[in-house]
Amino acid sequence: MSSKEQAQRDGDGRLNRARILVVQDDSLSRPLVHDLLELRGHEVIEAANADEARTLLDIEHLDTRTFGSSIEADLPGACRGG
Repeated sequence: MSSKEQAQRDGDGRLNRARILVVQDDSLSRPLVHDLLELRGHEVIEAANADEARTLLDIEHLDTRTFGSSIEADLPGACRGG
């Protein structure tokens, strides 16, 4: 079994693959995060700002659980209070 196949399995050997939406406005960081998650066997979808993320959430079948997220108040397209 390849390391990629091994990364897709949990401790019981079951497949552990997720579709992950990465929202990052930094064009240098976004591909790095994408590649790291893909190497772990996940399907990665990218958005450069909050508006793109909202659109993708509307059209993609994504699990909306959040893992280790960080919300930047100055992310382009981000909702402002109110």
